[in-house]
Amino acid sequence: MTRGAKLLLVALVALGGFLRLVRLLDWPPGPYIDEVYVVRAARLVATDPEAPLFGTTPLEPPEAGFVNYYASNVYLRFVAVVDALAGGGMPTFRAVSVGPAFLLLFGGLLLSWEATRATPQAFLPSALLLSSAMWLLTTARWGLNALLTSALSTVATALALAAFRRSSLALAAGAGAVLGLAQYSSVAARLALGVPVVVLAWALLRRRRDVARPAGVVLGAAFLVALPLFWHYARNPGRETARRKEIAVYRKPPAEALAELASNVTGYAALFILRGDQNERHGSRHLPVLPAALSGLALAGAALSFRRKGAPVLLAVTAAAFLAGGLLSSGVNAFRVSPAAPYLLVLAALGGAWLVEALPERRQALGSAAMWAVFSVAVLTDVTHFVDWGLSPRTRGAFGGPERELADAIALERAPGSFDVLLSPGTAARNEFVVDVLLGRPGDGGRPSVRRATLSSGLPWRYVPSRDVLYADDGRAAPLVASLGGREARRGPDASGNRSWALYVIPGRAAARAAEAFLSRFPLLPAEEAGDFVAGEDGLYTLLARGGVTATLHGGSLFDVTTRPEGSTTVRLARGRHRLEVETLQPGASFEVTAPNGFLCFERR
Repeated sequence: MTRGAKLLLVALVALGGFLRLVRLLDWPPGPYIDEVYVVRAARLVATDPEAPLFGTTPLEPPEAGFVNYYASNVYLRFVAVVDALAGGGMPTFRAVSVGPAFLLLFGGLLLSWEATRATPQAFLPSALLLSSAMWLLTTARWGLNALLTSALSTVATALALAAFRRSSLALAAGAGAVLGLAQYSSVAARLALGVPVVVLAWALLRRRRDVARPAGVVLGAAFLVALPLFWHYARNPGRETARRKEIAVYRKPPAEALAELASNVTGYAALFILRGDQNERHGSRHLPVLPAALSGLALAGAALSFRRKGAPVLLAVTAAAFLAGGLLSSGVNAFRVSPAAPYLLVLAALGGAWLVEALPERRQALGSAAMWAVFSVAVLTDVTHFVDWGLSPRTRGAFGGPERELADAIALERAPGSFDVLLSPGTAARNEFVVDVLLGRPGDGGRPSVRRATLSSGLPWRYVPSRDVLYADDGRAAPLVASLGGREARRGPDASGNRSWALYVIPGRAAARAAEAFLSRFPLLPAEEAGDFVAGEDGLYTLLARGGVTATLHGGSLFDVTTRPEGSTTVRLARGRHRLEVETLQPGASFEVTAPNGFLCFERR
């Protein structure tokens, strides 16, 4: 590589770094709800001494009423470390994704370096595309474990290419170890695990021992590293299949599955040629995930790689594996197939270089200039749309911008003194966990830093405040707050149809008097020495039974299958242990307890 080429490479890497860091905390303006659930789960795992290292944890909180994804505890402990270093809030959310985004950038460059050895003129164009593709830039802001999967699989593929080139079993073992580690990030990694299986099968059929040996080592090392996780899934098979049961096309009746598969084929073709994903989180709604010219070059590169053979074939096979995962899932989703992005970008650069090579020699200089022009236009288009995406009001709503603004307002009000934070569910914020996690800090044990209640509802107070209260709703509580001697502190903007909010300050004494007057209607059940249920604080607990449940509290019947098998009741418990006995009597039955903070504290299914 010439000195000028080295300087250009440094400039491209700097460009990639700048685009991944510019307005890091504000593009997008808030977190996506899955980011919130991941950070919350990571804090719970980090503070739970009984959480197994190689186990999994439900991503959704109990309030969601369902679980469609179980996150690996290995990954959650990684998030907890990042959370501790970043200090919570938006820096945590961004750090969890931007770190893997940089690993993906350098892994992509390493992959390109190995894949373009026979076509070195494709290396710098691929570096340009890897640094600035919008598909990678938007994912870098919130991609979480899928982004880490993409980064690790890219590094593993680069190491595998080096292993094949050098006939190095040590490099092959390293590639397998990285691929095995990727299994702890997201379920998309299972697709990458199929690639060495395909390569090994091909090598055995062709009797290519030079390929079969490193491929076997890659596969063996990957399974060895991932074995503890796979053993956990073998003991808990529903956790491995929870997500696939929801989205897999092939789990539907054959006719319905074929129809959806055909729809996916046309939908993904449009996604790469005509328009973007209609989900605002996934990028521009109008720009294809790759500019159409790049999609065409990537397709050409994939097709020509099988004629040229060698390293590029592995890129095409891996990209196909990740794209196949999207085709076999319900709906067209740019994020779901994003691990294919680095492979497609390198194939696009290779496809462009090979098409230039096919020109007459006297035309190749002109063809190379034209190809650089295509790449440059694609980069300018992507970067422009990335900025538009970051500034879009639609992105503000899709990423919890209003909730972040509310959390920031609460933090500003809390700075001078101490407050209880009370949110009206569904009106102050679409999801209170966004505000809860933004306000919380690492090591808080997962205890909600906010409480949920609507002061104008049938259960306005579940506990007695010991300090001033910050209460948030959609702005309609002003008369009630005024009657308690409170005031409006801040109000959120109502932009482009996104939710607005108002934040009130209620004096602690007035709030305590109102709460005591309300709670006096309920008899207080004192704590007992025996009992498995622990009430974390004094206040009202709501017990909800569905689908046939028997439950007793302090020996008295609450729900009984012969008289009252389901329903809800509210009891006032003193802090401490209580005798709560619950038995669910049929599949689908459930029993839940909501604590005074408004969040679930116990469930039985």
